[in-house]
Amino acid sequence: MSFNYLGIALKNLVENPIQGINYCSPEELTSAKVAHEDFPFLLDSLKELEYIEEISLVSTCNRFEIYFFSTNPLKLIEQKQVQNIIQSINKTSIEMNYLSERDAELQFIRTYCGLNSGLVSEQEIIMQVQIAFRQSIAMEYLGKRGEYLLNFASKIRKQLDDETVFNGGFSYCNVAIEQAFRNLNIQNLSSKRIAVLGSGGTALKSVFALLKAGVNASNIKIIHRISSSSAQILAFKEIEGLKFMRAKNGYHVDRVKEAIYLADIVVFGIDSKLPVINLDSDLKNIILDFNSKSSCTFSLGYELGNYVSAQNLETMVRDFSEKNLNNEGFKSKIELAENYIRSLTADTLISKL
Repeated sequence: MSFNYLGIALKNLVENPIQGINYCSPEELTSAKVAHEDFPFLLDSLKELEYIEEISLVSTCNRFEIYFFSTNPLKLIEQKQVQNIIQSINKTSIEMNYLSERDAELQFIRTYCGLNSGLVSEQEIIMQVQIAFRQSIAMEYLGKRGEYLLNFASKIRKQLDDETVFNGGFSYCNVAIEQAFRNLNIQNLSSKRIAVLGSGGTALKSVFALLKAGVNASNIKIIHRISSSSAQILAFKEIEGLKFMRAKNGYHVDRVKEAIYLADIVVFGIDSKLPVINLDSDLKNIILDFNSKSSCTFSLGYELGNYVSAQNLETMVRDFSEKNLNNEGFKSKIELAENYIRSLTADTLISKL
């Protein structure tokens, strides 16, 4: 049994010690990604290959990675076959990096522990990988090997946090929102009216970041499409004071536009390959868009100075991270974490399965 990685990611601010990975530009990453609605079709297509036993993917703001177990290490022709299936869906010819066994295991552990993030030791990556793998397990794309790998990575990350190597790590949404507010000189946050579109992890983390920044929970309205009784929405409802609006028929409807117009600040915490709403030229509020594909189109005359794209938020986060990496104490934490991970994964994980 062989463990494999096929993926593409933005260049990290910390040099990755794994050889053979060519990191990409934001434009290349955006092109390489597969839309969320196409995930099941992609996984089904790959699982049909006779040599793939278990499979999952991880798609975040700075990486698109596929991890899978195969009956044997892939031959070059098999590697190309897997990539051709991906390219038939995302309609791009961008080459993806391939790793096997030891390097693939290290790549997964380092991703989970936040060493491969633009914001080193970010907290969101834990949730993103957990969700991706748990969904794959529930849908039977992954089995005992995938679950073992996920639990192993979780234990390592917990030890890194417990031993204050990361001291809890950074929150991507916290840093992005704080930096955006600072750059836009937004003040008196307690009185600002906020609309948050989305019901996933990014939207939830954005709410936590807004509360930390000083926004009053009663001034935050969550606009979502899924059932009001779903587990995702119940996670929001644990935060006392939030308001909710269900947009069952999509975000493009007039009542959603009206809610956006009434807000001082709008946060798009969704993931869509196409814009979900068109906004008019007289809109004056601040928009923070975490969607890498852009959630909005704008009528002629819109002042783009009020719109902060996912790429701009990513730049702010990476600038923040780079400043941290100039701190010798923080650099030593990264080196300690790297050595720790390598020591704990000295024996090939697959041999234990």
